[in-house]
Amino acid sequence: MEQEKPMVCTDKDFGRFYVALKLNLKTNRYECIYSHNQEVFEIARKTEDYDTFIQIYVERFIHDADKSKLRDFLLSDKLTENLVHGYAEQDIVYRRIESEKSYIKMRAKKYVDIKDNIAMITLHNASLPEVTILSNTFIDNYMPEANGEFVKVYIYLLRALSSAPVSFSLEQMADRLLCTERDILRALKYWEKQQILDLDFDDNKTLVGIHLRDLSTQAAPAPQHNVLLTSGPSQMQNTPAGVSVIPAAAIPQVSAAVVPATPQETVNPYAKPAYSLDQLREFKEREETSQLLFIAEAYIGKPLTPSEIKTILFFTDVLHFSEDLIDYLLQYCVERGKKDFKYIEKVAVNWAEEGITTPKQAQKFSTRYDRSVYSIMNSLGRSTSPTAKELEFINRWTRDYGFSTDIILEACERSSLATDKHRFEYAEGILNSWRQANVRHKADIQQMDDSFQKKKTAKPASSGSSNRFTQFTQNSYDFAALEKEILSN
Repeated sequence: MEQEKPMVCTDKDFGRFYVALKLNLKTNRYECIYSHNQEVFEIARKTEDYDTFIQIYVERFIHDADKSKLRDFLLSDKLTENLVHGYAEQDIVYRRIESEKSYIKMRAKKYVDIKDNIAMITLHNASLPEVTILSNTFIDNYMPEANGEFVKVYIYLLRALSSAPVSFSLEQMADRLLCTERDILRALKYWEKQQILDLDFDDNKTLVGIHLRDLSTQAAPAPQHNVLLTSGPSQMQNTPAGVSVIPAAAIPQVSAAVVPATPQETVNPYAKPAYSLDQLREFKEREETSQLLFIAEAYIGKPLTPSEIKTILFFTDVLHFSEDLIDYLLQYCVERGKKDFKYIEKVAVNWAEEGITTPKQAQKFSTRYDRSVYSIMNSLGRSTSPTAKELEFINRWTRDYGFSTDIILEACERSSLATDKHRFEYAEGILNSWRQANVRHKADIQQMDDSFQKKKTAKPASSGSSNRFTQFTQNSYDFAALEKEILSN
C-alpha cells in the first residue's frame, strides 16, 4: 500500500493573502480594513461578531495542527493577556492550507493598546520581505514634477504600509522626516490632488485616514478582490488619535471633473506667483525695496539672483510680511546655517499659515524648534517636539525664571535620575527652589550641594548604606515629598 505523501510547504508572494483587522476592545466591534482575498472579504461582510469571524477563518483556512494555537492567539478574550503597561505586540507563525497537499507559512501579528481600546491584527506571509516597492508608474509619471519633500512623504507612507498598518500621528511622522506637521499635510493634499491617495477627515476636519491607491491599476480596473473593505477609521468608535494608513488597492478612479473640488484644493492662498520681468522691475524700483534687498544681501553674503528677489517680492506681495518680519526671518534662518532661499521660503509660508505678523510672534513660535528646547527635551527622555504643556514649562524656566540652558539641563538630568514619570514637574520643583535661592550659575548649585552635604554629615549617621548615587540625587530635595505635592495639585 502506497504511503500518503506529507504536505509540502510552498512559497507565495506577500500580497497574495494579506488581511488586516481592527477591533475595538470596548465595544467588540471590528472591521476588516484590508484583504487581498475575496473569500475573507465575504466572511467579514457577513459576520458581525469578531470571535465568530476568527472561528470561521481558522476552520476554513488553517492546518489542523495549528487551529487551537491560532484561536488562543486571536480570540478577543486572549488579546488582552500578557500586557506590559497596557500594551502588547506579539506574533506567531502558523500554516495556512493552500491545497490538499500543500500549505503556506503565515504570520499572525497583534498590536494591542488597552489605553485606546484598540487591537490591530495582521495575517500575512511569514516571509515578509524587508523592502519597500516603489511603482515605476510613480517614478515615471508622478515623481518628476513633484516637490522632493512630497516624494519623501509618499515613500515613507509606502514604508509604513510594508509593516502592520497600525495608527500613527502626523506629529510622529513630522519628527521622523524632520519637518512640520503642516509640511506633511501639505504633501498629503498634493498627492490626493494627483489621485494616488485619498484622505478621510472627521466632522472637526481632523485627518483620520490615509488610503493609498494601487498605481499598478491606473491603466486598467483592479481585480474585484482587491478592494478596500471599509470607508475609513471614522466608522469605529473610540478610534485612537492619529492616522491609520491602509492600502486602498482599487478605490475607483474618479475624474477631477466629476468630484467638486473644495476651495482648499483649488486655491492655495500662499502659492508663489510666476512673477514676470516687468513685475520684478517694478518691485526693484520701489523706494522701500532697496533697503530690503540690502538687508537680505547682508544676511546671505552675496548679491541676490532674480529668483531670490522674486522670493522677497513674494514675502511682501502675497504673505504681507513687514520689513521687520522679513529681517527677523532672514536672521532666524541664517543663524541656523540656512541660506538657501527654498528653506527660507518654507519657513516664511509656515509662519504665514500660523498667522504670524510680527517678529515677536515669530520669536515665540520659533522657540518650539530652538536647539535648546530639543536639548531640554532629550535630557528629560523625550525624542519628540514639546507639547503645549511641556513648552509652557520650558518657557517659564527660560523667560520667567531667567535660567540659562545649562542650569535647566542640570535640573532635568537630576529629575531623570530621580524618577521615570512626572519629570517636567520634578524639574519645575527643582528650578523653582533654585530661583528662590537666587541661583544664577552652576557654581551656586555646587555651593548648595556642598552646604547640604555638610549639614548631612553633621547629623548622626542613619542606618543603611550610602553611595555616590544617593548623595547625588538627594541633594537638598526630598523627592518623595515633592512627588506627593505634585500629585496632590
